[in-house]
Amino acid sequence: MFHSAKDLLKYTIKADDMSADAEDIFIDARDLKLRHVVVDIGAWFQNRTAVVSAARFKAPDTDSRDWPADLTKAEAESAPGLDAMRDDGDDGATLPFYPAWPPVIVGVAGETISPLLMQAQVADHLKDEPDEPETRLADQSQLKSVSSLIGLPVFGSDGQLARLVDLLIDPDDMRVRHLVIDTGNLLPHRQMVVPAGVIRHFPRHGEHLVTSLTRRQLENSPPLEEVADIDRNWIDKTLAYYGLSL
Repeated sequence: MFHSAKDLLKYTIKADDMSADAEDIFIDARDLKLRHVVVDIGAWFQNRTAVVSAARFKAPDTDSRDWPADLTKAEAESAPGLDAMRDDGDDGATLPFYPAWPPVIVGVAGETISPLLMQAQVADHLKDEPDEPETRLADQSQLKSVSSLIGLPVFGSDGQLARLVDLLIDPDDMRVRHLVIDTGNLLPHRQMVVPAGVIRHFPRHGEHLVTSLTRRQLENSPPLEEVADIDRNWIDKTLAYYGLSL
């Protein structure tokens, strides 16, 4: 059963000595894997959020709607907040990707590691790399905010085809596997599930999502009544229909 990204944002994060809400989720545009969760710790520390690695989170409990995390109140307080991690030139939809981030951005003695220093390290790492076309998903080295992606127009070769309604995350590897889209006036009153492999480009400033989809593909896509009906047979059939592989 896949996890709805929108639903996960409504779950209660159950840490070692505290409970909190998830404010946002960040996925890596290169492999669509969940990388960080923004935890709202304002109930404990005024006007605060904590950016926590997804590695600290256990499997969400769909019955209790709890999301267990290996995290203490002290660690959450020491972790930098979302505002500190934003790139000043961005609209908040992305964060610089730094693969060496520890599970929680806290030093060995409990001190906060400077986000500005990490951003400088990222810049030094990337400045000598050759420019690549932004249209290739594999070349994106940014994190994408789920809350900023939901609602974006979805474009294909025929122009705007839909709006992004949700992202479906595989519970085994916490990777986005499918997109839920609303085709609106194109195919009235119809929401569809399509493989995440159709994504061709994440916009840098969050204007829209570019895919390989066509109107004809959507009109003839394998039917699906409910997200809960997704099974291996439907996945295999849909991947083959869109010319994708696992």
